[in-house]
Amino acid sequence: MLSTDNPFGEPFPETQFFTARDGARIAFAKLGKTSKDDLIPPIIMVNGLSMIKKDFLTSIAPVLALHTAVAVFDNRGLDESKLPPGDPPFSVEDMAHDTLELAQRLGWAGGPGFALVGVSLGGKIALAAAPSLQRESKRFNPRLA
Repeated sequence: MLSTDNPFGEPFPETQFFTARDGARIAFAKLGKTSKDDLIPPIIMVNGLSMIKKDFLTSIAPVLALHTAVAVFDNRGLDESKLPPGDPPFSVEDMAHDTLELAQRLGWAGGPGFALVGVSLGGKIALAAAPSLQRESKRFNPRLA
């Protein structure tokens, strides 16, 4: 069921789920379409501490989605995402693996490339994912801002 409390007036995209390698259930949403000319790569937006995907869905993600595909997700244990069975402790590296698994599920990993946009803790998660991206992507060009 689509929610309609988006300030941009459009319904939120449907939440989808995948199960991470350790059993965590990760909630994500995708909006927009990949740029036809490949000039603007798809974007995965990585939340900061205590942020949820709705924070991006009610701010910048719909604007970016006018130009390319955008994926947002809840970090493990927050909002619609769940921790693995037994609620074991987890690390930034575990969350980086979640981010990479999302890219694989979307078909963006190993392809022409995608952008990671991280806010606060999300920036640290994106940096932890970067070495794997460098090995897998045909177009790895890290930019820190």
